[in-house]
Amino acid sequence: MRPSEKRTLLPIIVLLITAVSCGKELKSNDAPAWRDLYKAEVRELLRIGSDDLTNEPYVFSGINDLQFDSADNVYVLDRREFLIKVFSPEGQYLRAYQLQKGQGPGELERPLGFTLDPKGNLYIADMMSQRIVGLDPGNNYIDTMRIDGFPGSMVTDGKNNIFITGGLQDLGQYEVRKYRFPDGKLLEAFCTTNELAEWIGRVGAMGDICLTSRGTVIYTFSIPYDIREFTPEGDLVNRFGRKIPGWKPPRISNEGLPDSPVMTMDISAFPDGKLLHAVFDKRAEPYVTYFDVFDEHGQWLISFDTREFISDKYGRMARIDGQGDVYMEFWEPFPHIRKYSLAFVLVKS
Repeated sequence: MRPSEKRTLLPIIVLLITAVSCGKELKSNDAPAWRDLYKAEVRELLRIGSDDLTNEPYVFSGINDLQFDSADNVYVLDRREFLIKVFSPEGQYLRAYQLQKGQGPGELERPLGFTLDPKGNLYIADMMSQRIVGLDPGNNYIDTMRIDGFPGSMVTDGKNNIFITGGLQDLGQYEVRKYRFPDGKLLEAFCTTNELAEWIGRVGAMGDICLTSRGTVIYTFSIPYDIREFTPEGDLVNRFGRKIPGWKPPRISNEGLPDSPVMTMDISAFPDGKLLHAVFDKRAEPYVTYFDVFDEHGQWLISFDTREFISDKYGRMARIDGQGDVYMEFWEPFPHIRKYSLAFVLVKS
């Protein structure tokens, strides 16, 4: 190749590399790839919870978070009772972690959420004291890690690293921070915030986070519809979402707080890499939860209104276990959890 040809091609190559590395504009899918090809089938498998006060292991004052261990046992945080109860995948009560109230080592003032590593260690977020408390599988205290800001959603990669989103206060320029447990060293800060997310975060509606089977970090803003995928080092590799008909930016409520009619409720990863994005739509009465499913590349596959399968309103959370089953929390007629199978059935070849 002649030098003049090299000079001609060099700007083109640089332009292509730049386009690839900076291809981070929001990919807003207009139509689901599975439209008219597949349909969702949801079947309830079991319920965990009771209004019989004599059946104490199955009674919840409130459900604030739920997670799974490597055996798909279900861990449920009841913040009011300072308990994390553990149930088998079949819904049988196994044991409980009694959390200690206070400000000392291993104690919590207001447990907000938690995450589990592959060894069964628990990392519990204390919203008031801005700390993460570690407990081993035997409920023995490991250590306490202090963080900068109130914690929101969090996950651990099993390598002593914990990814934490912001809670009731703005963490500044970024939505996700990566800490090393237990020394609390801030390893990374990433996911550039947006004006709406910063605004809505002031009233506690932080975004949600999960890890994929590939080890990447998924973060979804509460508003607007914006899902971002990062490497564990915080490099943005994908950004996607879908258009919601009739969506409008948040309004200011009578109390002077931002109120959005459509907000992210949860995001979880299926074992095969697909993502389940749960959205809460307050434009309908009663409120509607609907599920959007994306493939591992951010392609929108299918959406469905959960009222097609779930008659009761106000279901929250949408957590996926290692078998691909979906767990949701309901607070009516009493706090309880429901487990569903979710299948996609071919309707047109």
